[in-house]
Amino acid sequence: MNIGGAIGKVRKQKKISQGDLAKLANLNQSYLSQIENNKKTPNVKTIAEIAKALDVPVSMLFLFSINENEIPEKKRDVFNALMPVMESLFDEYYIK
Repeated sequence: MNIGGAIGKVRKQKKISQGDLAKLANLNQSYLSQIENNKKTPNVKTIAEIAKALDVPVSMLFLFSINENEIPEKKRDVFNALMPVMESLFDEYYIK
């Protein structure tokens, strides 16, 4: 799971600076940087605050944090088929 990578990806897609997101989520920018670089693992409450600041569902951050190798091999084809669709829907409804 790469929650930090998912947060960073969404933040960049929304063209929000790391400093601005940190302020919106009531976090220290250094801590947010550590989260995005997977040096710190945020708790669920922090992830929820970040999702709220990004104006996206927490579930989307968790979905985008899944690595293919975490999916059972016999289900990877379905996962790989669905992810582009989910990303497209996400872009359509949450990226402005």
